[in-house]
Amino acid sequence: MNAWFTPAILQRARQLDIYADKALADHLWPRLPAHMNFLQKLRIEAFERNEILALPQPLLDLPAVTSLHLQGYHVPWRSALMSPQLTELDIGYWFPSRPLPYEVLRDMLSSLQFLERLILCGINVRFSTPFDQIPNIVLSLHLMKLEIHTEVEQGDISTNNLMLMSLLQTPPGCNRLVSIQRETGETAPLEGILARLIPLFSLVNYKEMGLRQLWLEEHAMTFASTPMMLQDSTVAHQSSYNRTAARLDLAPSLDAYPLNLYLPFVPVGRLRTLFLDGWTTRTLSSHNLWPELLRAEEVWDVKLTSATEGHDYATFFDVLRNERLGGDSNSHSAMLFPRMEQLALPLSGVETASTDVIADLIKLIHARQHKGAPIKKLLVPKEVEHWISWDTLRTMMNVTTVIDGQY
Repeated sequence: MNAWFTPAILQRARQLDIYADKALADHLWPRLPAHMNFLQKLRIEAFERNEILALPQPLLDLPAVTSLHLQGYHVPWRSALMSPQLTELDIGYWFPSRPLPYEVLRDMLSSLQFLERLILCGINVRFSTPFDQIPNIVLSLHLMKLEIHTEVEQGDISTNNLMLMSLLQTPPGCNRLVSIQRETGETAPLEGILARLIPLFSLVNYKEMGLRQLWLEEHAMTFASTPMMLQDSTVAHQSSYNRTAARLDLAPSLDAYPLNLYLPFVPVGRLRTLFLDGWTTRTLSSHNLWPELLRAEEVWDVKLTSATEGHDYATFFDVLRNERLGGDSNSHSAMLFPRMEQLALPLSGVETASTDVIADLIKLIHARQHKGAPIKKLLVPKEVEHWISWDTLRTMMNVTTVIDGQY
């Protein structure tokens, strides 16, 4: 260390990465030169999990840095290190930090207009005005990736962290991830804020974007949107990006993912592809939530994904086969996914164990054909391509085998 961690070398360094406990860091800081004008990338991580450390003065005056990663250190929000030239900012704490006034965070993040990547972990904010009067943080138009990681506990910290997530306004081409960990505590703040987050994740306020793919899983929801062609009299608008995704992860410690509370807020009107795991299909059935998906009239492709606990195929085929009460007025019957042409099933094991599934599938195919909403293509895993049942089904539709998980 004595050979290379010297002022002469550090003055010319373009990147500096330090992973150290407090004792080692305190030994290193006196070796830093007063100026490191060439430094562009700085990554500092503390090993301490019970204390937030302070950066030394030489690291606070680095206006040339464009990539900054701090873990376990107080963020110097008002220093030259937080320069408008930043393109990558990754900051976080192992435990909730000292509350930061929302206005300070808003002013700082709003000034980073070249930012392309932003990761916030354990950032604790304090609000001084009612939630409905708080202005959004308008993030850089260049932002391509946003990650928010938070732990939900009882009290104001939980509510404020969740509120912050819904106040970050990203460009439509930004891929977003929100990860929520919760060990114990009430779910009321979680439920209220997620009702606001989901429409934001679905980009409902961007007319040029449409939610096209949706993954519903036991502890996650993933939204994938693609540009829509807009036309104002003579000029067609083409977005410069092809697809943007947002993922909401909930901790496995959450005993139940209250799908009934969130599903009504998902704008499924333009949805084309829907992915469902086993937990989701069973929950939709047991809580009678399938009518919520009657709004998804443009769904063309439904894919059941593999899960530790399998799907209830009998009930699933039943809801696809029968008309259900629904619609805006809840006063007329409608078929679920009337435009569905493709269905993927994660079948496995020996064919004799799935005899009832195949029989119910054939009934479904006949019923949809009779009602003018035929399923034209079935995707099944390659491991079951030898099943003789496919010979019968191929007289009615296209049966294609795919590598498991790649449909």
